[in-house]
Amino acid sequence: MEDIHNVRRDYTRFQIDSASVNKNPFAQFKEWFEAIQASEAPDPTAISISTVSHDGQPVTRMVLLKDYDEKSFTFFTNYSSQKGHHLSNNNKVCLLIFDPYNERQIQILGTATRLSHDASTRYFKSRPRDSQLGAWASNQSTVISDRQSLIDAFDHYQEKFSDSDIERPEDWGGYVITPHHFEFWQGRKNRLHDRIRFVLENNSWQISRLAP
Repeated sequence: MEDIHNVRRDYTRFQIDSASVNKNPFAQFKEWFEAIQASEAPDPTAISISTVSHDGQPVTRMVLLKDYDEKSFTFFTNYSSQKGHHLSNNNKVCLLIFDPYNERQIQILGTATRLSHDASTRYFKSRPRDSQLGAWASNQSTVISDRQSLIDAFDHYQEKFSDSDIERPEDWGGYVITPHHFEFWQGRKNRLHDRIRFVLENNSWQISRLAP
């Protein structure tokens, strides 16, 4: 087995503190997120989202962030997927973005609600046609016999919609995450990292610094 005990590096590129951080966490997110997009990250919109199963088991996977503003964050998925079933029972989520190039993490806690029917449809129509077909071909998170069954389903819907626009499946759409907690983590020398937390209290963001 490979010895990974000594795999480490020091973090020295940037710093953040309560004085320099933007007092609006959405504006601070925008600054750091744009830095990710300007870096060499191959998937700059990739974020992890954690949900909780009916029996209390946390589950984390990667999704693509497709929209954000000064109120919320949006991603798209199959409502019948594992995450969709989790969110129907418990809509509390954790988002995490790791930026190794700038030695940063952003943690966001919030609640998820379904995006409106019309907004989900507008986004679906903007997707590449093959991605639209993929949404029909995959019953996300269900057990399948083999990859060929996916290819066959894709070919079926390709034929079905060969002479028409592709409709959005009713069980596919967006979720909007409304945050109540942000944490901006900046790697620092000697593992004395900067951690700045925002917590929403009485419609106001309270800022504090956490020990690393």
